[in-house]
Amino acid sequence: MNNFIGIHSDPKYDHNLCELLSSVDIPARWRGTPIEQFIQAQNFGYPLHPQTRPQMLIASCMEFRYSMPVPAGYAYIIRTPGGRLIGSELAIGYVLTKGVTNILLIAHNDCGMTHLVEKGPEIIEAFVNQGWSRARAEQFVHEQTAKLAVKDELDALQQEYHRLKSLFKNVHVAPLFLTLSDKRVYIPRWYQEMIANESPLGLEQVHDGELRKLLHAC
Repeated sequence: MNNFIGIHSDPKYDHNLCELLSSVDIPARWRGTPIEQFIQAQNFGYPLHPQTRPQMLIASCMEFRYSMPVPAGYAYIIRTPGGRLIGSELAIGYVLTKGVTNILLIAHNDCGMTHLVEKGPEIIEAFVNQGWSRARAEQFVHEQTAKLAVKDELDALQQEYHRLKSLFKNVHVAPLFLTLSDKRVYIPRWYQEMIANESPLGLEQVHDGELRKLLHAC
C-alpha cells in the first residue's frame, strides 16, 4: 500500500516544486551535462553508462526507500542523513581534484531527519543497548540532533545549496527534490525562480570568518 501522497495532493509540494515531465523541462544550464543525464535516467528511464572519469558528485539522503539509477564508474556518491554535505567538505575537495565540477543535491519528502527530535529517546536507548553510558549517549544524540535535524526538507535543501555555493563558488550545484510516491525528481520552485532572475556574478573570495561559519553550519 502506498502511504505517500503525490505532490498535487499537498499544497506544500504542489506549489513549491516544478515538474520535469520531459527533457524540454530541464533548465538550459543543465542541458548537455551529467545533471541532465541523471534526470533523464531517474524520470524517463534512460540508461546511464560507466565512464572513464567521474561525471559528478551526487549527495542524497541515506533513505532506504529509493535507489539511484547510477552504475559503477559514473559518479561519486555520498549518502548522509538528510542528504546534506556538512562535514564532507574535504571529500568535495578531493573530487574537485578529479575534475568534477557538478554537485547534485537530492532531498526527498518524509525525511527521517524531520522526526529526529521525537526519535531521540529511542536512539539513546539503541546506543545504551550497545554498551554506551546513558550520559554519553544523551550528550551525543543531543549534539548530533542539533546538527542534523531539519524542520522542512525543502528549506533544508535551499539552505544547503546556498551554503555550498558560498564555500565552492566555481562549482555548479544543482538541487533536486525526489518524492517517494513516484520516485521522480522535481526542481524546487525557489531555484527555478532564482535562475530566471539572477545576473552573472564574478568569483568572490571566501573570507576566513565566513568560512568558519559555513563549515560549522547546522
